[in-house]
Amino acid sequence: MYTDYEERLVLHEPRENFITLENKYNLRNAKTLIEKLNNLCKKSSCSKTKFLFQDYLISIEYGDRDHYEQCKQLFQSLNPPERLLDLSFKSDFIKSPSIESQLFSKIKLQNENIKNLLSDIDREELNESFLNLVKDCQDYIQDLVNSCLESIKSGKEISEDIFKTTGTIIIEANGWEQDIDLNDAYKISCYDPKEYCYKKENNRGNSYGRIIDGIYYKVDRNSNLLEPIKEYMVYNFYFFLFNTESYISKTQLIFLKNVPILPELDLGDDLDSIENQSKNLRKQLEDFRIKISIERNLQEMISIKEAFSLNPELESKMLKSLNETLVMVQASFVIQGQSLEDFLNEAVDNPSLLGKLDRESFSAHVIASFLLYPTDYKPDNLFVEKDTYRIVGIDNNAALDSDELRKNLNKNAWYVDIKNILYTLPLMDEPIHPYIRTRILKRDPYCLMYDWLIQSYCGEIELMYSIENATSNTSKTEDEILKSLSMETKIPGRFLRKMLDRLLLIQNEVEKDENITLWQLFEKINYFLSKFYKSLEDFIPSNILDDEKSRNDKYSHIRSKYIYQFFVLFHDSIEYTECIRDHSKLDSKTVEEVIEKLKETKFYYGQFRIDNNKEVIDLYQCINVCLLMTDIGSFKEDFYVKSIIDLVRHSFGSFKRWGLNVPPFPHSFHSSWKTHQYQIVKSLIRTSSLDTLEFFIVHFDVDLNDVNSLEESAFHVALNSNLPISIVRDQILILEENKANIQVKNKGVTVLDLAIKNRLIEMKNPKPKNEWDKIKIIGLASENDNSVIKLLILCGCIAENHNQFFEYYFSLNYSDKRYLKGVIEDNLYCNNQRLAWEIALSTIFPINDNKIQLKEETILKTATLGNRIVNSNHYDQIFQKGKYKVKKDKDDNGNVDKSTTCLLEDGFGNKLLVKVYPELPGTEIAIQYFNSKLFETSCNPFLEYALLNDHPILIAQNIPGTTLAALIKELENYDPDDYIFTEQYKDLSAGLKPSKPKELFLIEPFNISQILIGAILINEGASDFSNFLVYKSGDVQYRIVSADSNIAFTPSISIMDGQIKIGVRNDIFLLDHMFEFVDNKIIEQIVTRNIDDFMVDWLTHLEMYHESSIDLLKSIKKKEFEQINTRIGIPFAPGQIGDVYSKLLRLKNLFIGIGDNRITHFEVFQNLEPYMAIKYKHYLMNESQTLYQKSIISREPRVDFSSTMLLDFKNAPKSDRFMEILYNGGYGPKQATEEYYTIRDQYIKFGKSIKDFTILHNEIINEGILEQLLNTTDFSTITPQEEKEFFKSLKSKRPKLYSLNIINSSIIDSSILKSTFKFSNLSKINLVNCKSFDGIFNTFKSIKLPVLSRLILQDCPKLTTIKIKSNQLIELNITNCSQLNSFSVGSSNLQRIILKDTLTNQNYKNIIDFINSKFKDSLLYLDIGFSSIRNFDFNQQKDLVLILPNLEILKASNLVGIEYFILFLTHCKVLEINLSSSKQLIGQMIYLETITPQPPSNDILLNLKKIQISLIGLDEVEVGKPFFEDFFNKISTPTSIFNVTKHNGNITYSQILPKSEFAIHSKNCSQFVIFFLDLFDTQWEDYNCFTKFNSLISNFKSNNSKEYYQHIQFILIISKTIYSEYDDKSIRKLEDIKKKFIFHHQVDLFLELAKKETYEMFYDDLFNIFQTTLDEHNIKTEIRNNEK
Repeated sequence: MYTDYEERLVLHEPRENFITLENKYNLRNAKTLIEKLNNLCKKSSCSKTKFLFQDYLISIEYGDRDHYEQCKQLFQSLNPPERLLDLSFKSDFIKSPSIESQLFSKIKLQNENIKNLLSDIDREELNESFLNLVKDCQDYIQDLVNSCLESIKSGKEISEDIFKTTGTIIIEANGWEQDIDLNDAYKISCYDPKEYCYKKENNRGNSYGRIIDGIYYKVDRNSNLLEPIKEYMVYNFYFFLFNTESYISKTQLIFLKNVPILPELDLGDDLDSIENQSKNLRKQLEDFRIKISIERNLQEMISIKEAFSLNPELESKMLKSLNETLVMVQASFVIQGQSLEDFLNEAVDNPSLLGKLDRESFSAHVIASFLLYPTDYKPDNLFVEKDTYRIVGIDNNAALDSDELRKNLNKNAWYVDIKNILYTLPLMDEPIHPYIRTRILKRDPYCLMYDWLIQSYCGEIELMYSIENATSNTSKTEDEILKSLSMETKIPGRFLRKMLDRLLLIQNEVEKDENITLWQLFEKINYFLSKFYKSLEDFIPSNILDDEKSRNDKYSHIRSKYIYQFFVLFHDSIEYTECIRDHSKLDSKTVEEVIEKLKETKFYYGQFRIDNNKEVIDLYQCINVCLLMTDIGSFKEDFYVKSIIDLVRHSFGSFKRWGLNVPPFPHSFHSSWKTHQYQIVKSLIRTSSLDTLEFFIVHFDVDLNDVNSLEESAFHVALNSNLPISIVRDQILILEENKANIQVKNKGVTVLDLAIKNRLIEMKNPKPKNEWDKIKIIGLASENDNSVIKLLILCGCIAENHNQFFEYYFSLNYSDKRYLKGVIEDNLYCNNQRLAWEIALSTIFPINDNKIQLKEETILKTATLGNRIVNSNHYDQIFQKGKYKVKKDKDDNGNVDKSTTCLLEDGFGNKLLVKVYPELPGTEIAIQYFNSKLFETSCNPFLEYALLNDHPILIAQNIPGTTLAALIKELENYDPDDYIFTEQYKDLSAGLKPSKPKELFLIEPFNISQILIGAILINEGASDFSNFLVYKSGDVQYRIVSADSNIAFTPSISIMDGQIKIGVRNDIFLLDHMFEFVDNKIIEQIVTRNIDDFMVDWLTHLEMYHESSIDLLKSIKKKEFEQINTRIGIPFAPGQIGDVYSKLLRLKNLFIGIGDNRITHFEVFQNLEPYMAIKYKHYLMNESQTLYQKSIISREPRVDFSSTMLLDFKNAPKSDRFMEILYNGGYGPKQATEEYYTIRDQYIKFGKSIKDFTILHNEIINEGILEQLLNTTDFSTITPQEEKEFFKSLKSKRPKLYSLNIINSSIIDSSILKSTFKFSNLSKINLVNCKSFDGIFNTFKSIKLPVLSRLILQDCPKLTTIKIKSNQLIELNITNCSQLNSFSVGSSNLQRIILKDTLTNQNYKNIIDFINSKFKDSLLYLDIGFSSIRNFDFNQQKDLVLILPNLEILKASNLVGIEYFILFLTHCKVLEINLSSSKQLIGQMIYLETITPQPPSNDILLNLKKIQISLIGLDEVEVGKPFFEDFFNKISTPTSIFNVTKHNGNITYSQILPKSEFAIHSKNCSQFVIFFLDLFDTQWEDYNCFTKFNSLISNFKSNNSKEYYQHIQFILIISKTIYSEYDDKSIRKLEDIKKKFIFHHQVDLFLELAKKETYEMFYDDLFNIFQTTLDEHNIKTEIRNNEK
């Protein structure tokens, strides 16, 4: 019970004078009591072993069950040797003492069991203890034998004492069994073994007690006088409130086992029963004593000893029937002093004694009584200590169950149950003692209540554990003990609530008035009770004690009026209203007010009404009630917040260890815990809690990011808490691990900025407080000082105040920088890319402030970042000794690059890449700014163009990662141990080679979307995996960075030799991330982005950078720069900016168009670059090749856009003059800006209407603007003539649109569509409500649309013909076009067809048949329904036949009139179909989840989900037919997914026989059809079996059209005996049959009776066929289960 005793003393600060105020005769505390009780225990190897063994049992409880049971059995039987003697062999042993005697058989058996178990126990200390026990047992045997032999040798009688055993003692605080000498056991149990009875030595009370060595032992003789938990609760309350053990006598419960005691007689004992044989002997003994006493005319009974001398036979019988009884004893310190009753009686003669009573303890008892409501605080339960006059309470169990008053419902009267002698004393008129007042104010009420209840509950649990050990191997049951000790502790729930209210009121009143008296407080806390006790003095006349005759005999010993008042109250029922009316001395009006208030007050029933009180709860429930009451928002100090949650954490940890349910979070807590959760977190941070902080965040599911922007974040609180750095660091880790946003700002200050600020203050103003701080100041603790900053960088925290970071970083000494090297090198880049760039640039190439004269060749001239210094080491790295000699490097593919790159480092983690003679540095810089501006974060390294000694160089930020090329090459040499395996990533199943490097499984979604969308937009000419680097951005996530993007904005296709060539090669499009959804944040950024503002900002920045670069170029002599291959500046060829602008407009419109839906990267690719999408789809869908192989193959054929070709396209000047033109200001960002403004002016010219479109005359229209214009134009707002003019003007330009949207056009038809628009680039056509549109077709052949993916034609009443070929078509939507009569679509990839409100009598059959024949494998979604109910008679057929195995959704809403449905839709999940007119539904939908509306029979869903197997020719099988029938019957159970039916060869698919009632005939649509060919000896020679089989095949073919059974898997089973063999003729016949009819599988079964292996081979063959055909079902397992 006191396992955490020391922790409690620390948690609740001890009084400084705690010891000095204790009784000088003994330190009366719990630890001392336990120590004294422990002295009773014998230090035996058995008790030590049991203690260790018990711990071991707990640890293996959920392990090997056999081992656990074996250990448990030994544990329960483990005993010291003296208790294992088999005394039935005692006489034989006395005659012939020997170690071989049967007397020791049980000891030897125990030793054997121990030895057998030792090898399985892996605990050294326990094994050693076991061996010591075995040795002690062996020594005991030898010593006993030697003692007996010595007695025999010396002629002495062998004493019975040598066979004396020991008892077992269990002390409540310890819980485990220990040994005790029997004499000591008899003493503390008040039992006389010679008299065979208990002896009472105490003068008062009903219990039996004895004082031994300053401890009072109180014995429970089945009297139910012990209530240890209630006593423990009262003791705990005093301890936690007053922080002392001085006011309450602490008790400890002791269990004594294996102590021979003769049971006492109880009322109701059946003396004739066998079980009570020993009690029967007790009855005989008492009868014998009475008989002899009567015969001798004695006044008292003779003693038991004398009775045994007269009846030795009875004594012999009793000795044999002694039981090893379980005895319970309560131990407590003897209080040196006198009872309060004696003290008050003495005070009658010596009134000054009353003034000596200790005021502190008096105040404590009164305050505690206000809260606990004791009902038995009588004067003999309170003691006054000698010398200190401190009042100490004993027998404190009568409390915690009564209310202030009790109402007798029968009498309608109120009575007082709170009976307390202290309320009658004059000390109640004195102020509360200062120490008690301080304790009340210092203790938080909620913490006190919870602490008290938790510790009490812990005590109850641990006592239960002691009881469990105590009752093992005894006659008493656990329930009997629990009942006798009143262990089912119950407290009224309302008592706790009112107790808390009283506690809060006491604290409030004491705080308001420091001189408040106890009585004044009594009146405020217990309004009714105080009135009653005030009346009590008048109710009992003060002179009554002077009149001996008037006093009742039962009060004859009382001399004090206070005691007399109390005892009258205690023994006589005094009605409350009667008392205050007659004796309160209040005026009548006040009395009536009290009574009226009494009537309005509700009191709950106490313990005596427990059976009728539903509110009474156990201690565990009390804790829940306490949590619901605890308003944490009222806590005034962080310490109290920390304390209560600390207690919750410790207690819940204990609950889990005990296997109890933890109260659910946060429902078991007061609502303030949720409301103030963030304030609680901050309080815990400020109080330096770590475990408690983590406990609260995790268990209360605190959203650490749900914080007001103006409120200080948890990170900021930790950094401002002035706690030790190690604690702050751990707090940050806890917050970060629990998903707190470390990028949070407080008043614009990031977490890292605040940490840097605080560190700078420390460095500038060191304030030593102790020796450790002094050591830190001189630099010996710098690692610790910078550890928080290091951690924040490691966590990816952002620093926005770069100047402050610079000041901090450049003030660090050498050791500090070395300490931070790892995070600077590997982590700073992650979320502080610009800061990492600026620091690296400033450390490697510091600013030249002109204070030092430098050689011209060591000055680095940058385009925008000023002149910088290059030290000699870095200069030598860039150049070899000797001017213009440049080091040559190789790229990742081993090729020598035209430009060279070297890595520069400063030794502290800062690194830069320097590329000499870069090819197109301006383009790289343009792309970097493009991505960072468009996506608000960069996926490219920062760059700067510079000249070093007139050599052009490009300075690039170093990326702390690995190239994708290297990772992919590494994957070629795959080692499973190097890769992660989780369920989340299906490619990484154990033993399989991953499809991509493990890092790519963990790429951040935003980052991969940024990379892929950026690549689609900029069209890099040649970018392989070596141009992409992967680095770790978090614990498990990675990011990709695109580097070396110097060839970009290239045309995606080019016509060469009359063929279309793809001009862009980017390996990033080979990643399967292309099929993942675009990150929502990317979509939001593009949708909300003003494209025009973006273009202006981007081009303005490029223009400024370009001018700076050209100015730098002009510092080189003209002859020299003409020889340089580097294209300095930012070149733009004519037309480039228009392509970029158009693509951005398309992207934004695309994202706006999807609304709340999702879109994949590949779908974006298809819409923006359809030809490139076609090319890369081929590689993406090829699962047989690795990424490395795809990257090699995808390079050819293509257009190789070198920088020279790039600059030549679209009427650009020749490359040999390009630098000169750039030098003179041409073809740069300025011209690109002018081109952009020209394009934007086009939109401004024709505004929001196409009426002004014709004013553009012969100007080239930007396709992106035209698409946007068409997207927003409603043609119904203009006249037909204006519409004609528009299309006429557009026809002359023949724009190459990617997306065509025309809404409400009155004139557009097929001819206008073909003559106005080029189809080569169209990926989407959307025509809505176009009244004249008649179709898309040519006269004799279909129109080719090479990249069309979506065709939407809605509400076109004249639409008659669709004839197109587009293999990329994915969606076809023809809605409300009822004149459609010619329908031909060539596409192998069509997934969605919507024909809503389109089907008619004329087109129905042709369209349905076309869908069945052309899109069987690709179609996933089909809608052939109507907006409202329509009845159709489709050519009198009235049937719907759909054989689309891969279709997932079929919608045929409001399609009424169909009578026969044939639906083979194996993978269909959703079916919307009206079955009201249906007579028959035939089909199969294994995956079907819902039918809308619900069918009339639930069997429909069940039967449609079954896999059909049709058996043809089984009746012709002779050999093995019983086997086949048995097998197929077993796999066709009602719960199976199979439905097996037998047929002859006449099974029909295409014709549906009408049925009068609705039913499902799923037999007519099977997944598998099995034909049986039986080859057996009797008919082998004439080959009749082949003739019959041919007849089966012919019948089947004649009754079925091939198109209706092409989805079926046909299986040929040939059964034969093992003796049959194929001859040449039979082989030829088989081949002829297979030519006429295609069998997908053949299974041969060689039958031989009693050969189980034969059947199992057949099972496996057939199962493999089923499994292969329907691999998404675990059919094999299901069949196996049904077979079993």
